[in-house]
Amino acid sequence: MVRFEGQVLLTDVVGDRRFGDLVKGFKGAPFRVVCDFRKTTSMEEGVADMFMRAQSFALKANLEKDAFVTSDPQLRFQLNRIAHDTRRFHWLGPLRFFDTLEAAQTYIQV
Repeated sequence: MVRFEGQVLLTDVVGDRRFGDLVKGFKGAPFRVVCDFRKTTSMEEGVADMFMRAQSFALKANLEKDAFVTSDPQLRFQLNRIAHDTRRFHWLGPLRFFDTLEAAQTYIQV
């Protein structure tokens, strides 16, 4: 699970290798991700670029399914833009947004 809170600043994500290290640990096996943005208000433009790179990396590493937990319309718009820019829509279809973590976890397990 990926979780952010408040406004996500570029300084929060630059140099953070946890997601990349986790994905590399799967060694090409299919994996699924829940992104918990319930307490996230927005992302700086630079953060969106970093998120795009992480999403492209995950797709190449065999991301099978993902789910996004947020009811914030601005954040949904940003995430949809990123998904288009990374060709994520082409590989996995439209983003799946959920208002609750429980609903996202149920979706990701099916």
